Amino acid sequence: MISPEMLRRHTFFGGFSPPALKELAMAGSEQTLAAGERLFTEGSRADHFYFLAEGEMETLLKTDGEDICISTIPAGEPEGWSALIEPHIYTASARATRPSKVIAFPRPTFAALVGDDHFAATLMKKLAHLISRRLRDTQVQLLSLTARQHA
Repeated sequence: MISPEMLRRHTFFGGFSPPALKELAMAGSEQTLAAGERLFTEGSRADHFYFLAEGEMETLLKTDGEDICISTIPAGEPEGWSALIEPHIYTASARATRPSKVIAFPRPTFAALVGDDHFAATLMKKLAHLISRRLRDTQVQLLSLTARQHA
């Protein structure tokens, strides 16, 4: 369990009701990662949604047996959104670039809260914004890789 106040400090959790934040806090647990340690691996079952409380992560895609960094995730950002969207399989890997602390939320906690229309609407709006931003990051990385190949 973590403090609901810890969640309130981060903009991602803004807009959720106090009872929803309390339920999330009760289900959340802190994990620490050393630099270079993976939080999750592309293709594995997405049983947790994470929030990066401290540190920094990189999102990796595997191509031709090699990991390619497609984005850097700063503290204050979610990680592992695949846990909230079917088929609940991580679409990329996440690795700490420096010592980091994450809050892990079991997927069933979010599934139970989605029954509340306000929670569901707030969460979907936040996820749409997050996924859109991550897609733009990926597009920039692809353009950069393409430009290097043609140089």
